[in-house]
Amino acid sequence: MSTKKFEGYIPTELIDSITNNKCILFVGAGLSSKVKRSNGKKLPNWQDFLEELYAYCLKKRIIFSVNPDDIKEMISKGNLIMSAQELQETISKKDFGDFINIVFRDRNVAPSKTHLLLPKIPFRSILTSNYDNLIEGAYALSNAGRIPNKFTQEDLLNISSPLRQEEFYIFKIHGDLERLSTITLSSRDYQKLLFRTPEYRQFIETLFSVYTVLFVGFGASDPDLDNVLDKLSTLFERTIDKHYILLPDNKFNFTEKKRLLLDKRLEVIEYVHDAEHSQVDSFIEELSGIFANTKKIKSESKKYDIFLSHSSKDEAIANRIVQMLKSSNYKVWDFRENLTIGTEWQKSLEVALNESRFMIFLITENYSQSKWLEKELSLGLLKQLEGKLNVIPIVMGDIKNINMPSDLASMIYLKLDVEFKNKDLIPLFRALKAEDE
Repeated sequence: MSTKKFEGYIPTELIDSITNNKCILFVGAGLSSKVKRSNGKKLPNWQDFLEELYAYCLKKRIIFSVNPDDIKEMISKGNLIMSAQELQETISKKDFGDFINIVFRDRNVAPSKTHLLLPKIPFRSILTSNYDNLIEGAYALSNAGRIPNKFTQEDLLNISSPLRQEEFYIFKIHGDLERLSTITLSSRDYQKLLFRTPEYRQFIETLFSVYTVLFVGFGASDPDLDNVLDKLSTLFERTIDKHYILLPDNKFNFTEKKRLLLDKRLEVIEYVHDAEHSQVDSFIEELSGIFANTKKIKSESKKYDIFLSHSSKDEAIANRIVQMLKSSNYKVWDFRENLTIGTEWQKSLEVALNESRFMIFLITENYSQSKWLEKELSLGLLKQLEGKLNVIPIVMGDIKNINMPSDLASMIYLKLDVEFKNKDLIPLFRALKAEDE
């Protein structure tokens, strides 16, 4: 593939979970939205799907029980679940089936290059809210035509839970194109599944309680995502592992990410946003590349006491701090020493943070000029929330000239002059020693 390299962090815990066959991929509409149909249009996301269904109803001269313009306005405002309910009550099952076939059985619809990478990643199973059969098609192409086991919510009434099976499987949580009777669309359908089908509810609860779930292909206004996040709130106390979601870097601020991590055990993996969401493809390609090597994936055993985060423009100051720390026998991870030509530095930073006990964050006038320093700080603070790291801020220079990170506003920091002396670092060594005791 010729996709651009993934410009983000892939947590080592996620890689370990996939390696140990404990990760389930949850695929949203975004992964199919780049596949083009014969009319030149791409497969629809949730909102596009409802807009096309609305237009189809108008074209077929189907009689609405309400003003059609109201439904159009509801869709444009993002009121998708309610719009879907109204459209479902308007269209007949036959017409809806015809519409589904027109959209998803188009002769040009085939698995994308990204779909074809999924079988190379050892997921325990794949859940999807999509109606299409692109995922199972990708697996069939990679397995000499053999389609993996596939289930819908209706199957849970007649068989043992798929979680009891050792083989890989695909679960279509909102139904399958091949079985139109299984397709759920409206809010009433969702409520019936969650509250009137104990087998389905137990399956979902067990899945999120026992496995690590990776969400890919979910957008900013996605009712599937909203429903799942609500479910995770009720399961928080029973969730063993964290879950992960791939989202554009303009979706959540630090406080929102903090609440997701604390309230739902959900960690956000951010990617650089563009109009085509090309980094989603890059993420999948990166994961498949990690598992292309059949050797056992191992984490380095080397541990660090301190991860030093600073701007390259503050090299002289950082060097003095490093030398003082090393003279006191602290092992320091510093990018000037630990990153060499050809090193994939984003991965190295993630590994280094996971293997460090402290993160010393140097804040000067140069801080706000570095986007990656902001990412490092955000990642460090989230790991501190999990009890895996302690962040120690050091402010250097005139505080009036420094754009202090708002995320550190409530934290006690060490204030140093530019011409600091060795004795000025005594409070730092006290803080390090206090955590050791």
